[in-house]
Amino acid sequence: MQPVRARGVITRWLSASPATRVGGPVAALLLGVSGLFGGLDRVPLAERVDEIKPGTEITVEPFSLTINRALAVDEIDGEITPITPGNHLMVVLLDAENVSNDSLSTYQLSPVSRAKSYLNTTLVVLDDRLAPETSDVYDADSNVAVSLLSPGLTYQLAVVWEFSGAVPETLPLGLAKLTLRGETISPEVLAWQDPEEAATVTLPVTDSTKGSP
Repeated sequence: MQPVRARGVITRWLSASPATRVGGPVAALLLGVSGLFGGLDRVPLAERVDEIKPGTEITVEPFSLTINRALAVDEIDGEITPITPGNHLMVVLLDAENVSNDSLSTYQLSPVSRAKSYLNTTLVVLDDRLAPETSDVYDADSNVAVSLLSPGLTYQLAVVWEFSGAVPETLPLGLAKLTLRGETISPEVLAWQDPEEAATVTLPVTDSTKGSP
């Protein structure tokens, strides 16, 4: 997604439509593990981990997360738009608290597909059709792009990516917790890795595209 002038964009967009307003805090999403949501384990994911409801706070280190809601839109205030004409934007609204002792990159909140779930990120999109190639993370209050999350603070965030095709009724997501350990080559360098399945959450998708009835 191309860089955009983000200040004021998301707040004006959210306040413009009652359907897009968020009430209460939401926490963030974490997942991505080697073979995590792929086909290596024949036991269905729903039988391996808990299904949580939207708006439920869950600790998946290094975050405490609450996934609030998902919306499909054609653009946000005319400034955040899909790169590919005809595509839509998926917006996941959440709050994320950094429960670690160090600043964290929002890369760890970047959603990935099941095929890429070996990456040490926090969120896996379980519907392959909706999985992003790239995504952006914005502060939903100040409406600027966010790159780092400071320890001990909770952020209201909007994770945005584009997708093609019809707007789905639901967005199933997987969450994972990570482990802080030394790198294989440099054991003295600690990093959050080794994702482990923690939970799934299925968000109803509010269709605010021009094609919606």
